Amino acid sequence: MRFVFYGTPDFAAVSLRILIEQGCRPLAVVTSPDRASGRGLRTADTPVKALALEQGIPVWQPENLLDPDFLNQLRTLNPDFQLVVAFRKLPPEVWDGFCYGTWNLHASLLPDLRGAAPIHWALRWGDTRTGLTVFRINNRIDTGDMLCQESLEIPIAWNAGDLHDAMAEAGGHLLVQAARRIASGDLQTVAQPTGQLLRSAPKISKEDSVMDWTRPSEELFHFVRAFAPAPGARTVLGQRQWIVLQTALTSPEPNDLEPTASSPIPGTLKVVGGRCWARALDGWLEILVIKPQNGKAMAMEAFLRGQAPLDGQVLG
Repeated sequence: MRFVFYGTPDFAAVSLRILIEQGCRPLAVVTSPDRASGRGLRTADTPVKALALEQGIPVWQPENLLDPDFLNQLRTLNPDFQLVVAFRKLPPEVWDGFCYGTWNLHASLLPDLRGAAPIHWALRWGDTRTGLTVFRINNRIDTGDMLCQESLEIPIAWNAGDLHDAMAEAGGHLLVQAARRIASGDLQTVAQPTGQLLRSAPKISKEDSVMDWTRPSEELFHFVRAFAPAPGARTVLGQRQWIVLQTALTSPEPNDLEPTASSPIPGTLKVVGGRCWARALDGWLEILVIKPQNGKAMAMEAFLRGQAPLDGQVLG
């Protein structure tokens, strides 16, 4: 089984670990250059590099994938195929020209949720199922013919971290199946369906994580799941930022709500007996876990014990 593995983050490292455990050992690993990160700006190995070095697998870290030295190394090694997990876009000079092709593991049931953040978007849409796809790379992102797929249930209690971990494990085992098929020459694929309305999964940023309390409560519930544990769904109380990490679709008891001619404005807080709700467009959303500005994540009940009364204040 002669192949090269491409990947950088933890998600890809899980696939590499499972491949190795199942006897699918790559000839070499290609990963991103090491970057300085954290408060001390220390340079650390990427998760894929750390695992490859531990296993004695050669590691290549080209800054530029079109670097002639890297391309010469790759052509000299001459793998039969390549496997890609959570890596940057490959130019044709890197993915083309191998007898059994170059294949990518994508964290959705293609053609749905093409893009960089399918895990987050599946949760943001409130999906109850998602899946993984191994497909052949071509000139258009996430559009190649599919070799195999696997469906995965999304429990309502899961956030993006939970789904990431479950999909990383399932994806590694699916990639083992794919690698064995490819190595045996079984390249029977299925073209991705066309002509249907597809949802995209573009890259997310901190700027995308701001909560809009004028949206329906169920939409905000899934929004929080999609951004937890990082970067977290953000909201503001006065000059203070809250990171909302867990919510529930519950409401205060009717007797605890003041009779008014109209509903509270979106974002209004209701605090009763150590519990806290925020008003959404169509109802209430209970806040269970938050991370206050410059603080640590904590249960809302514990947070409320050290605060001035919040009842009636409005989140922005």
